[in-house]
Amino acid sequence: MRRVAILGPTTLLGQEVRGLLERRRHLWNDVALIAASEEEAGAVTEVAGAAALVAQADAEALAGADLIFACGPVAHDLPLVRERLARPGGEAATAILLSPEATTDDGIPVVAGLDPGDGAAQARPGQVLVSPHPAAIALAYLLAPLAGAGSGLAVEGASATVVLPVSLLDRAGLDDLLDQTRTVVAMTGETRPSAFERQLAFNLYPSPEGPDRLAGLVRRAAGLEPPLAVEALQGAIFHGVSVSLFVRFAADPGIPAVRRALAGQPRLSLPKASLAAGKAPGPVEAAARDEVLVGSVRPDPDHPGGYWLWAVMDNLTRGGALNAVEVAEELAAGA
Repeated sequence: MRRVAILGPTTLLGQEVRGLLERRRHLWNDVALIAASEEEAGAVTEVAGAAALVAQADAEALAGADLIFACGPVAHDLPLVRERLARPGGEAATAILLSPEATTDDGIPVVAGLDPGDGAAQARPGQVLVSPHPAAIALAYLLAPLAGAGSGLAVEGASATVVLPVSLLDRAGLDDLLDQTRTVVAMTGETRPSAFERQLAFNLYPSPEGPDRLAGLVRRAAGLEPPLAVEALQGAIFHGVSVSLFVRFAADPGIPAVRRALAGQPRLSLPKASLAAGKAPGPVEAAARDEVLVGSVRPDPDHPGGYWLWAVMDNLTRGGALNAVEVAEELAAGA
């Protein structure tokens, strides 16, 4: 990789990507910062300790870019990305969409370290790749070692409830939740325009995120065959995805076998100390962590062969920027 472009460099995801690239100089010689919104254009920030200007997005903005991290809205970034890939040299360039809005229609979902059988053929230059929705990434890492072909375990089906944080809506989500919390605590009765459909502070409700889309992303990225149902809830949480997963095995493997299978996935962490103290990790413990933290693994006494798993993950690191950068590293290693 030589010239890297970051669309939306001042977004929460864009900032994470910039930080990761500073520690991975083998991926780039030059970084271009391209605005994903009018507010970003002209902003002064930094790359590798040097001042950098965020350029206006136009037809020439991505010229010469070999690797594109698209951290802004899909509606803005995807047309620019496709135009770059259609230009001369585009067959050697790679674009990775990081927006949680991205679907399988926008590109090929890829989760770092998971090969659904044709991963090597999927992730190659000249294509648009998708770093899937963070909830899909967390579920893929949990289910792949249990339902994968080499696991030795027979999974008949799974269902999950995921609680989503407001940082999936970038700073607008953080600001809205903070404003709503202040308004409720102060009992001012003020109403302001919000990114949420109704009051979220001190509340919880089904997310407009399509559960079928999340399940489809998980199956595609991890190559899973067993039935999977997903329910998404919007939580009053700033950062971190929480997952309650029920997995049903054809034959009861026992807790040790389930934990061994999970421990074989290097991007999962099963913290023994906190569990021994009866404290399963929450979103706060997952903040800035590179792994998915797996809490309790317990059998359901009323459903033989059924197990409940609890896990949390930082949606900006492992569930976003880190996944995208590791996918880029895998591409560079295979070039």
